Amino acid sequence: LVQAAGLVLGTVCQLAIVYYVPRLAQLRAGFLLTSFAVLSLGLLGQHTTAGLFAIAFLIQFFEQFIIGTLYLYTPEAFPTAVRVTAFGVCQANHRVAPIVAPYAVAGLDAISFQVTSFVFASFYFAGFWLSLLVRVVTFNRPLIEEADLMEAEFGGKHTSSLDADEPPQDLTPFKLE
Repeated sequence: LVQAAGLVLGTVCQLAIVYYVPRLAQLRAGFLLTSFAVLSLGLLGQHTTAGLFAIAFLIQFFEQFIIGTLYLYTPEAFPTAVRVTAFGVCQANHRVAPIVAPYAVAGLDAISFQVTSFVFASFYFAGFWLSLLVRVVTFNRPLIEEADLMEAEFGGKHTSSLDADEPPQDLTPFKLE
């Protein structure tokens, strides 16, 4: 119930800031704050029941900023031709984690609860550091379309391959800067 409350409140807060805070800032803050919450779970969470509940709430709360942002950012960051595939790959990875996590937790908990918390906190820290490599800014910008890529690639307006006498242009690999 405590985690569900964190999930709901985190989702509502993420929805409230989605129009005002850039996607990458939301993603990075979510990763960083979740990693600190998971780390504090390993360091402080087992001392009191209230502390355990508070940290569990915060983990779910901060994690919603990651999940909500990925649902928004992934379709915005990719051109239409690969948007669905890229979004599907991201969502498939999001579905695999809950399947694998119980086995990982059981194996790590055999060592100690702190080790489990440190390992999962390190995954969130890794997510934060990897998010620093992402440079595509989508906040308040139109979606990237193939025509935009062709215009950037070939300069000027490019007519549809149906209207031109030339064969269709290969748009891969996409160059996003």
